[in-house]
Parts: sequence; structure tokens; C-alpha cells
Amino acid sequence: MTSRSPRKLAEVHARRPLPTPRDLLRWARTEECYVVTEALAARYRGIQQDTGFFVRDEGDPADHAWLVDASGTIYDPTYGQFDPSVPVLITRPGEALHARYRSWRAHHNPRCLMRELGVAWPCEAPGCTWQGERTGTRRANPPKRLVELKKYLDTDVDPWDFAYLLRDYFRDTADAHDEDPHGIPDGFNEDDPQEWLVTEAGKARTPDFKRWILNVAISDVMEDAHSPSYLHFSDARYVPSDVWLVHFSDEAPAIAQEGFLYGHADTTTLALTTWFTNRRAGPGWNFGFVADSHDARRAAYEGKYGRGAVMLRGGGVSAYHQGDEEVQVLFWGPSVTAVVLLERYSSTDWGVDDTRSHEAASHGRFQDVTRWVTENFDGRGVHILRDVRYRRPRSAKTRKVHR
Repeated sequence: MTSRSPRKLAEVHARRPLPTPRDLLRWARTEECYVVTEALAARYRGIQQDTGFFVRDEGDPADHAWLVDASGTIYDPTYGQFDPSVPVLITRPGEALHARYRSWRAHHNPRCLMRELGVAWPCEAPGCTWQGERTGTRRANPPKRLVELKKYLDTDVDPWDFAYLLRDYFRDTADAHDEDPHGIPDGFNEDDPQEWLVTEAGKARTPDFKRWILNVAISDVMEDAHSPSYLHFSDARYVPSDVWLVHFSDEAPAIAQEGFLYGHADTTTLALTTWFTNRRAGPGWNFGFVADSHDARRAAYEGKYGRGAVMLRGGGVSAYHQGDEEVQVLFWGPSVTAVVLLERYSSTDWGVDDTRSHEAASHGRFQDVTRWVTENFDGRGVHILRDVRYRRPRSAKTRKVHR
């Protein structure tokens, strides 16, 4: 069997401006629509990424990303999250499903679009003030971004993420399945190993392949920075938007003034974000702790994530990080709606200032200061920045990454 080099594969894609259903099928099992469509738009010159909402059968809109060509034809490689029986969708203008895609770009006002669709959560578009329909003091429904993150972190093992290990799996299990000495089954294509997983033979051996990953390959996989995040996190839970969190950083004053300008956008590689060097592409996921948690107090004392800190609200997903051995909260930077700067004088001495009088509003142990902020929200002149949504920095060269 001859394998094509990466350069040859790139040349093949360069000659094809538009993807075929077969090209999109390999993405049908993922729900990371933003990451997938961005990658495909870079691969095929005849399509570009579009974002907005997809109106589902039950009428509930879901924020979504898809691809569109010059004729207006929509290519949706992750449509399977709405209808598993139709994993990949290509729909043209005038077709019924085409009208369900409501694009930010095509709408004159994002705020009006969200009102028109009855979206239940606040808008995260730059400059938009729509706060959504609320029930009490909490959001009626978690934002879809958090729903997708929690669902992803709850995954045990997705064989599609480890299709590159199929050759090793065949070799290790050749005797058990009475195969040839190399263990390679008929119809297996090394250039596209995921294709074998959708065959009848592949479906029959998928459970055994998952067991092999967990029992044999897991130790090597966990040391890879690109290993799926769900292998490193457990016990994922929603954190409501009215719960105070704390984020530690050496750049806490800048965050308090400008918000979270940078983060890690790729959900699949959240476990080992410090291993990546290019982390200034834009906003994304950031890490923190529930402010009154034991892990937050320990991080404040040790200072391992930064000398300063900010308290914030905006919701997120908490999960136990097996490598760091602590419960962390992952939150989307642009969704943060309130920030309070904490001053660190020593490992056991913290404070928060009245930003109007510039006098200390509370001073003492970390847990006492965070408790005071929680109980005196906007009290005694403590100024809460209410609009810290993503704004493009004036000079990215002077800013550092906030983890």
C-alpha cells in the first residue's frame, strides 16, 4: 500500500476548492463546530466559515458555525449533533433546511437577531447589550457553549480521536482475532484510518478498540499535549453565572481594566494549555476556581498561577483536573460580566480597594477578602466593571497571556 506524503495531500486539496460529502464525513462525530469549520475553511479555498444560529425542530435556536460558498450553499460538517441520522448536510438556497441557518453576517443587527429568535442567554458579540430572557437571577438555560463543553468533558473515550492508533491496535491484537501477522484487516486505509471505523467490521471491533485504548495505550496518550481534554478531566458540572470565581494571573490589573482578551479556544486541548506557545490568537477558555473553595485558597497561598488575582462572574464548567489534582472552573473569557481586582500583599495577606476613594475596603486573609466581596457586591464603593466583553487590544505586543 502506498501512502501519500503531507505535501501530496495538500496539493490534492488545493486542486479541489469545495469539499465533497465524503470529505466532511470524518467530522460527523464531533460537536466542535467552530474548530472544525475554521480548519476546513483554511483547507478549501472555495468556502468560508459563517456563524450564527441554527433553529432546531423544537424551535430552540442553537449557536452554531458552518461553511458557505459563493453561491450561498451551506456545508455543515457537524449537522449530526442536530440529527444523527443525517451526519453531514449540504443545503442550497431555497431549501427548507437552508432557511434555518441564521447568520450574524447576513443580519443587520445581532441584538435584533437574538431577540427575534428568543435566545435565553446574553449575547457575546462585541458591542451587543442583549442580556437574554432570564428566570430569577440565573440564566434560564446554560449557554450552548457550556453545554457542549460539559458534554465533551463527560466523554469516556471516542475511538475517532485515536484512529491513528489503529495500526498499533491491529498489531497487538492480531493473535486474538486470528488475522495475518501484521493484523491489518481488509479494507483498512492507513491514509484515512477513521474510514474503517464506519465499516461493519470497524463497528464490531470498536468496543474492543476502546478497551485497548484504556488498558494499553492510555499512559502514552496522556503525555501528549494534543490528547483529548476529556481524558484529563472528570466530574464536570455547571457553574451558574451568579457564582463568584477567582482567576490568578501576573496581569490581574490589566484583566480588571480590559477583560479577558486571550484564552485557549480549542476545547479538545484544554488539559495542557501551558504546553502551547501560540496563545495570543484571541479570546477563548480561561481557568479559575470557585472563590470560596479549598483549591482557590491553596492557589492563593502558593502563588503558582500568578502573583495577583481577579474575582469574576459569568458562569462556567467545573471539573477535576487529574494532573493538577484540583477542581478547576473553565469559563469563556468574553462571557465574563463582572470583575473585581484583588491586591496581594503576601501569601497570607490580601485586600480589595474602593476604586472611587482608592482606600482599602477589605483587608486580611484571602478567604476573608473573597467572602467580603461576595457579601458586599458593589457595596462601600467597590466598583464592578459591568462591560468587560471582548475588545480588540490596542497593542497586542504589550500584553501577556492569561491562563
